[in-house]
Amino acid sequence: MKKLTLLALLYLLSVSCTQTPDSLELKGLKKPVEIYRDNYGIPHIKAKNNEDMMFALGYTMASDRLFQMDLLRRVGSGRLSEIFGEKTFDTDKFLRTLGLHRQMKENWNKFKKTAPKEMIQEIESFINGLNSYVKHGKKPLETRILRYEIEPFTFSESLSVAGYMGLNFAEALTVDVMYSDLFDELNLEDIELIFSRGSKDKNVSNFHSINYNPSPKYYSWIENTTSLLLNEFSLFHGSNSWAIAPNRSKSGQALLANDPHIGFSLPGIWYEAHIKSPDFESYGHYIPLIPFAGLSHNTDRAWGITMAKFNDMDLFQETFDPKNPNRVLYKGKYTNVASYDETIKIKDKEDYILNVRKTPHGPILDDTKHGENLKGIALSWQFLSPDNNPALAFYLLTKSKSLFDLANAIKHATAPSFTITYADSSGNIGYHVMGRIPVLAEGFNGKYIFDGATGAQDYQGYLSIDENPHSYNPESGLIVNANHKLDYKTKKNVGGMFLSHKRHRRIREILDTKEKWSLEELKKVQLDTTVYNFKKDYGLPLSLIKPQTEAQQDFLKRLKAWNGEVLIDTPEGTLFYGLQASIIRAILFDELGETRYEEYISKTDMYSFLKYIYEEPESKLWDNKNTEAVEDMKTTLQTAFEYAATELSKKFGDDIENWSWEKAHTLNLKHPLGSVFPLNHIFNLGPYPAHGGGSLVNNMRCAKEDLEFNVKYGPSTRRLIDFANLDNSLGVLPAGNSGNPFSKYYDDQVKLFNSNQYRPQLMDFKDIEKVSKKTELLPN
Repeated sequence: MKKLTLLALLYLLSVSCTQTPDSLELKGLKKPVEIYRDNYGIPHIKAKNNEDMMFALGYTMASDRLFQMDLLRRVGSGRLSEIFGEKTFDTDKFLRTLGLHRQMKENWNKFKKTAPKEMIQEIESFINGLNSYVKHGKKPLETRILRYEIEPFTFSESLSVAGYMGLNFAEALTVDVMYSDLFDELNLEDIELIFSRGSKDKNVSNFHSINYNPSPKYYSWIENTTSLLLNEFSLFHGSNSWAIAPNRSKSGQALLANDPHIGFSLPGIWYEAHIKSPDFESYGHYIPLIPFAGLSHNTDRAWGITMAKFNDMDLFQETFDPKNPNRVLYKGKYTNVASYDETIKIKDKEDYILNVRKTPHGPILDDTKHGENLKGIALSWQFLSPDNNPALAFYLLTKSKSLFDLANAIKHATAPSFTITYADSSGNIGYHVMGRIPVLAEGFNGKYIFDGATGAQDYQGYLSIDENPHSYNPESGLIVNANHKLDYKTKKNVGGMFLSHKRHRRIREILDTKEKWSLEELKKVQLDTTVYNFKKDYGLPLSLIKPQTEAQQDFLKRLKAWNGEVLIDTPEGTLFYGLQASIIRAILFDELGETRYEEYISKTDMYSFLKYIYEEPESKLWDNKNTEAVEDMKTTLQTAFEYAATELSKKFGDDIENWSWEKAHTLNLKHPLGSVFPLNHIFNLGPYPAHGGGSLVNNMRCAKEDLEFNVKYGPSTRRLIDFANLDNSLGVLPAGNSGNPFSKYYDDQVKLFNSNQYRPQLMDFKDIEKVSKKTELLPN
């Protein structure tokens, strides 16, 4: 029976495979368009005008990624349950509550009246090309399996996908809640230590907040939702990007490197395409369904993105009128709560009517019965601003000519919050933070739930685009961005969920070792796997541990002699990450409890926490409050070490030589339909031994800081660009450019990615034609 099922699916797969014809007649084109697919399936589109260029981009993108485009549309619109059933109901409920599509539809209906004419034409052409394939192209295998038809697309759905990109800041939904949840259990200094977020805040004397104790259901709802989005729809997490000025480059021209860290999925999140018309050219990495590149380079400029990590998402506890739960206390007066219903369609179930309520701060997230206990959490998120126009921002970015066009382009987007690292052909380098950064009231740090009733904790305004962190042509000749806390000139009070400085400092440490760099040499920087400052940061804890067995002596001896480089064929990476996870557990499990602890170890606060807790040997956090004894730093480290040694022995055997990092640290590339037999054999790839590790420059991080070591996110692409040789920039995807598992371009880059290799990103059509199959799109 299993064999027959698999054969039937292979038949469906074969009839779904897109064959590339020599020519194709399509309605909607003005002039013929040439499309060359190179030996990695990257389409190179040459058109005689911009409208035909964008039509061909939409058509070609749909031919490779149509099912993924539909899934992303459903994520942005909260419509996954229509095809997946109850499995995704919580996710739809969450996304409908946020109202991404509703807000973007309103915004676009307003903005398109004043948008540049050329932009509207290009958007309409892209959507027409996409819908032309929906109407005339072959159905994806996935829709045959799920038995549904893909509907035509609209541009407002594309914009809602941009909101999904902005959910990288969604950890505020649980971390801020956890922060407030701990107020009646821990002192403020300990809470600050646990949530250090890249810098240790000693100035907490003016701290003001509310106590909030959510039910475990709140944590599980947000965790289940964000976990599903991470595991199957590639949430953004972090990134590295740096630019090198011509005086630091061996070629004499500017260099740019970028590797955005995103959840791994199949297909991957980026779709590569090279488009060219008489007055425009770009080699772009696209989020499927969005017509303007998220990453791009051409002969004038190149840019990459990292997550800026400034506050663009905060929670407010609202107080409702005891006499009328449809009114909320705001700035000392009761005001009406907006309310509307959303119908969630669920496959094989009755429709669910979701009532969404919005206060002046934003949508209410929890399911409190407001008439009874009069409280609720509202989300303030800059993406939901009526002024947010990310489409115009990225359109102007694609049209930019130099670094000095950057601020004028990105000022139109209030979110997502990205740091744009930029370089141009004139030798300029720089970065500028995109997104609206709220100014907080004095004495408030943005790490906890605000009181929404009085207005005293409301935002005091926003930084202007010129106040947003930025740097152009620094004297050092280097720009390095890695989600750390950036320098900014304003004295206004702003907050963020910044990551540890480890990756940023390690990149600078390497780049400072010599004056000039080549593109080839930058590969080693992007692939670096050394734990920053290992000897200094871990010297003290390792010195306090006393091994009790011969195996433990070997364990400790290896770590003390280690130089911090995580090599795939040695056990030191397994020892280090195993001990680190065990130390975090030994210190914090008793303080947080199981639910909060499981949520905490999926976040990145722990890396800063570990740096600073070793500087606090007298902290009460070292004590396990669940035991009668009073544990100190030495005792807790000993317990953690013995636990790590025991658990790793259970997993890998008694011989530490067999604990190599390649056995422990593995990458599985999973498709949304690959969770059951036999679909897992058709769609999924892996497992593969994975280089890198959490908080390294080659940031291949697990979903949680535990002893499982299963990689969940990392470099979604690696790009290296030299303006002296743009025709042969370097790049690689984790799997391939096609979303069709029967295509040779579905997994043709897996070996390159997992063996730390790159391929050329071709731009010269003389070279492209030598390695490509040509298709001509003709007007009908």
